[in-house]
Amino acid sequence: MIGIPPFSSIRGGSLSTIRVRLTAALAAALLPVLILGVAQSAIAFNRERVTLRENLGFAAERSAATARTRMEGAGILLQTLAPGAVGYACADRLLEVTRRIPGYANLVRFDRRGRVDCAATDVADDPQRAARPWFQRLARGDSLVITRDPGSAYATEPSILAAVPDEGARGEFDGAFAAAITLASLEP
Repeated sequence: MIGIPPFSSIRGGSLSTIRVRLTAALAAALLPVLILGVAQSAIAFNRERVTLRENLGFAAERSAATARTRMEGAGILLQTLAPGAVGYACADRLLEVTRRIPGYANLVRFDRRGRVDCAATDVADDPQRAARPWFQRLARGDSLVITRDPGSAYATEPSILAAVPDEGARGEFDGAFAAAITLASLEP
């Protein structure tokens, strides 16, 4: 077999060829550009991370303020509705309020034993309602209780429960008024 032995050019002066020298010079010339590009990318990603963190913080503050406003509004609404949340056509009046004011999935009036007196929509039976922490806090004198876990469903969609106490003629605890506020309405 006659021919060029394989790898003969690698053993000899292959590192001194013009192609190898040009490739090495090009790599040396482009190395600072590559390093600068990596540094600029790292700086840009860091700046974007800081901006995103600030924006998320501002969004969280806005959401909290919106939720706080909605909760305070629910307390005021419930106290305002207290006289109309008893008697004939109570459920119709509460249902009308939930239709007119967005964000309220249900409005409910409970007696002092935790039984439903009146509600805008159906409320599941809960024999332990009077023993629930949120109901007990109202009975002990809290003016507004907000909970994500009321122990029973008060709406067909994800919601939180805001409740205020109902006081009898002598100022004693006589039940509670509750609003199931949809979580979607709390988002800005």
